[in-house]
Order: sequence, then structure tokens, then C-alpha cells
Amino acid sequence: MKGRHNSVISRLKTSQPHIQDHGCICHLVQLATGCGIRAAQVPVEDILVGIYTHFDKSAKRCEIYKEFVDFTDSDHLKLLRYCSTRWLSLLTCIQRVLNQWDALQAYFNSHEEVERSVKVRDLASHLCDPIVKTYFLFLSAALYLNLTLPSRTVRSFYEAVLKKMFSSFPTHPP
Repeated sequence: MKGRHNSVISRLKTSQPHIQDHGCICHLVQLATGCGIRAAQVPVEDILVGIYTHFDKSAKRCEIYKEFVDFTDSDHLKLLRYCSTRWLSLLTCIQRVLNQWDALQAYFNSHEEVERSVKVRDLASHLCDPIVKTYFLFLSAALYLNLTLPSRTVRSFYEAVLKKMFSSFPTHPP
């Protein structure tokens, strides 16, 4: 769709040379959000990846974690793997972590100091930090708006254009 020689936009430009392509509004908003996340002092991506990799290959850790989920009355939702190239996955990953925040906090704080690795210590300190949780809550709301508002705006724009187009046609044949 975005090719230089044989795409929709290149064909439109042959007949209307003043047309400009600004790209997908949803993708542009997500790129801006990603830059904002990387510029912040909270390592969101590192926290998400760290939590997932801690449980990924260990059935024993998952079983122990289930007890914490039951104890904190959290939902039994699978923790998802965050991948920065799958830009729609960030909201879902953040929502899952927020849903299980208390269980994750209790789990990572339950490790004895002697057996704690550096990653577990970092995750425990991040999960105990109220600023980190506030930032996750903010991101959850902002990403939700980023994903829903542009699609609603685009949809309402297209509906208005179609309505205007079809209003110029006669409703009944002569």
C-alpha cells in the first residue's frame, strides 16, 4: 500500500499531485508513545520483559506464583510476553501486570535475600515503588485512549465523508 511506484498513494498522486501521505494515525501515535516511554525514568519495557522471562521456562515458579494469585484474589490471567515490534501488545501486557500487581509484588518480595538474583531484586524494588505503579496506571489509560480515539475519529470521518457522498445521489431512480 505504501510503495513508491505502484501503490494507492502513488497512483492518486499522478492525478492529484498535491496529495500528501501522513501515514497511519494509530501507528504515529504509538511511535510517539514509545518514544515517551523510552524517555521516562521508569523502565517499563525492562519490567515487563523481566516479569515474563522470570516465569517463562519454570513450571515450579508458576506453581508458586499461582498461590500468590489465589491469596491476593487476583485474576488467573497469563502474563504476556512484551515485544516492542508488536506495538499493540503493550497495553495488554501493562493491563495484565496491573491486574496482578499485588500478587507479583508479594511473590517477588517473598524471596529470601540470600537467594535473590539481581533481576529479582530489581523487579521487587520496582513493584514496591508507588511511582512505578502510578506510571503503569497512567500508561494503561493513555494507551487505551491512543488505541480507541484515533479509530473512532477515523471511523467518524469516513462515515461523514460517505454520508456527504451518498447525499448527493438521488434516493429514488427517475
